[in-house]
Amino acid sequence: MNLKYLSALLLLVIVGACKKENAVDLSDFDVKTSSLTFKAGEEVTFKLTGDPSQLSFYSGEVGNSYDFKDQPRVDELDKLTFAFQTHNTLTDVITYKLMVSTDFNGTYDYQSVAAATWVDISSRFNFAAPAVWPNGWEDSGAFDIADVVEKGKPFYIAYKYVAPEITSGTVPSRGWRTRAHTLDLVTKYGYESRLATYTTMGWKLVKKVDMVASSVISSSIMLFGPPSTYKSEYEEWGISKVFNLGEINLGVDRSLPIKGYSEVPLAEYKHIYQNPGTYTVTFVAGNKTAYNDKEVVKSVEVTITP
Repeated sequence: MNLKYLSALLLLVIVGACKKENAVDLSDFDVKTSSLTFKAGEEVTFKLTGDPSQLSFYSGEVGNSYDFKDQPRVDELDKLTFAFQTHNTLTDVITYKLMVSTDFNGTYDYQSVAAATWVDISSRFNFAAPAVWPNGWEDSGAFDIADVVEKGKPFYIAYKYVAPEITSGTVPSRGWRTRAHTLDLVTKYGYESRLATYTTMGWKLVKKVDMVASSVISSSIMLFGPPSTYKSEYEEWGISKVFNLGEINLGVDRSLPIKGYSEVPLAEYKHIYQNPGTYTVTFVAGNKTAYNDKEVVKSVEVTITP
């Protein structure tokens, strides 16, 4: 066999191999659904045509959206919910307020507390009526306080307790208690987290007058109140640790691989949406060889109703 013949034969083999590697067609790949509206919790079936070598799926939900495959998803605060319980002894002479500050300097002395700006959010919550200890604990209700928190600024939560001066007669019991705190956040993309409970709020007591008092912070209850013999006006604060809620970088969203190179053709794919909304569903079909890569993206928008 001469060299000219061998060269021609080798060229035919190479051309044939290249044609085989390039014989990739994704033009018939498509995605259809029986409807564009489904109910939450209902199975959604996507009918698939064509036979791509690889196939990946984006549901359109947070963490699995094609729009964020290259762009990091930045999350931020949507709701900040606070809840607690209170108990008031048999007196209506004391006053108490729930406050939030974004400019308290973090020094737990009265001068610093008085210099800070405090927003009174007491009216949003329920407080206990006078009752015999230990009965009469009252749930505050869980209410959103996100509107008093400034983006990018730290914040503190505080209880302000004031017992007025007793000018005559017997000094009444002036104990006031709070417990069972929860501070929860929800981001705009639906991420939920418990920021703190009573034991992790980091409460510290700050007195207007430095004196021995009956106020204490135990493992489960914060008690406000001056000694039973103290008749002057008494002001005291219980202030939380600092909380910081900046932007949350969730990174890029990832696809879900649903078919690999050696797997049989996929005629349909099913997914269940638990939450109502409108979702852009995306299938990415690919054929990859040693000589070329081809990709086709097909999207369909589905609406999920309650």
